[in-house]
Amino acid sequence: MEAAPATATACAPGMDSIPVLDLVVDMNVLHWPPSDGEGMTVVVDMPSTTPPSKPRRDDGSSPPCRKKKAPMSAEELQRKKQASIEMRRKRNRESMQRARERERHQMEELRAHAQALEETYTHLLENKRSAVSACHSLLPFQDAARYSELWTRLEEARSESKQMMAQNLTLQSAIVDRIKGEDRVEGLLRELLREQQLLLESASFDRDLLVNDANFLRCISERQVVDLILDSRSGQRFVDKLGFDSNDSIRMELFGWDTHRRAMGQYLHISSTKLFRNHRALDVMTRTWNNEMRFVSYRNAKQAASQRQHFMRKYNDDAYMFARDSPDPEGNVVRMGYVRFRLHEPDDTYVVATQSVKPELCTFVANPHKHRVWAHELCQWQFFKPVIEQVMGDDGVEQLVEHCEVRVMGRIAFGDLSNSDRNALETILGLLRWENINIGPMLTLTQSLDGGD
Repeated sequence: MEAAPATATACAPGMDSIPVLDLVVDMNVLHWPPSDGEGMTVVVDMPSTTPPSKPRRDDGSSPPCRKKKAPMSAEELQRKKQASIEMRRKRNRESMQRARERERHQMEELRAHAQALEETYTHLLENKRSAVSACHSLLPFQDAARYSELWTRLEEARSESKQMMAQNLTLQSAIVDRIKGEDRVEGLLRELLREQQLLLESASFDRDLLVNDANFLRCISERQVVDLILDSRSGQRFVDKLGFDSNDSIRMELFGWDTHRRAMGQYLHISSTKLFRNHRALDVMTRTWNNEMRFVSYRNAKQAASQRQHFMRKYNDDAYMFARDSPDPEGNVVRMGYVRFRLHEPDDTYVVATQSVKPELCTFVANPHKHRVWAHELCQWQFFKPVIEQVMGDDGVEQLVEHCEVRVMGRIAFGDLSNSDRNALETILGLLRWENINIGPMLTLTQSLDGGD
C-alpha cells in the first residue's frame, strides 16, 4: 500500500519573513520500527533560498546607485521630531510599567517572606510552650540536668523569637517605604507628563509668536515710547480735570478705599484713595515697582492663568515694555502691548503708571484681529504721596511720622455698558490684592478676650 508524501512545515517564532522549509517524507522509504541494519530514511525537499542576483548591464557592470533624497521640509522635520517625542514618551511609559511590575513582584515576595516568618515564629513559640509544659509536668520525676537543658533551649528560643520579631519589623518598614516610594514615583511621573505637555504647548505657542515679537520690537522706538508717556500724562490730567462730582458718578467705600467711578461713552473713569499709616511713600512705591517687574498678578486665578505676560524691552531703569496674551472665545490669541514707567513729581510724589500701546503700532495685533481689540485703551496712574504728621512720643517730645497716601486713578475702555460694573468690581478687587501683596493684610481678625461673640 502506497501513501502520498507528507509535508511538514516548520517556522521559528518571531521569524515570519524567513522562507518556510518543506519536509517531504516518502512513506515508502520510511519504515517503523526499522529493521535490523536499516535506518529511517527522510527525504527533505528544501527550496533554494539564494537571493536573486542584481540585474547587470550588458557590459557586466552594476547599475548606478540611486540619487540621494532631497532634504526634508520644515513640516516633515517637525512631524519627525513629534514622532520621536511620542516614541520616547511611549518607551518611558513602558519602562515605568516594567519597573512597577518588578517592584510589585518584589513586594509580593517580601509579603510572602514576612508571612512565612510569622508562621515559623508562631510554630516555634507553640513548640516551646509545649516543651515547657512537658518540662513542668515531668520536673518532679527528672533530674536537674534535664531541667537545665530545657531552660537553655527556652532561652535560645526566646532569643531567636526576638530576632525574628526584629526581622519582621524591618520587613514591615521596608514594605511601607516601598509603598511610599511607589506613590512618589507615580506622582512624579504624572507631574513629568503634565510638565512635558505644558512645555510642548508653550513651545508651539512661542514658535507661532516669534516673528510677531521681532516685528513688535522693530516698530516700537524710544521716541514712540516718549510720545506714549506724554499721551498718558494728558489722559491723567483729563481724568483729574473731569472730576467725579456729577450726578452720574458713583461713590463707595470698601476696606478703607474711597472709590469714585464714572462711565462716559465707552470709557470707565475711576479714582480710589487710601491712607496707609507708618509707611514711607518711597518704600511702598519701590515694592510696587519691583512686584510689577516680576509680574506679580493682582487679578483672579482664572485670569492670571489664561492671560500670559511677557517682558519685551527695557528702555531705562524707569521704563520698560511688556505684552499680555489674551485668548478669545474663538481660540485665537490677541497680544496687547503696554508701557510701564515711574516718575518723581515736583511735590515729592512718586508715580507708577501703565499706558497701553496703540493697536496701529502693534502689527501683529492690527492685521488679523484689529476689529476685536477694544480693551487696549488703558491709562492707569498710581500716586504715592508722603503725608507728614506730628505726634507726641513716649518721652513727651513731638516727632514727625510719615504716612503714605495711595491714589489710583485712570480710565479704561470697557466695550459696552454691560461690562462697566464687572470691570469696576474687578478693579476694586485688584486694589485689595495689591494691598495684601505690597502693604499687608487688609483684614486682621482678633479673638475676643471673654470668648463671646
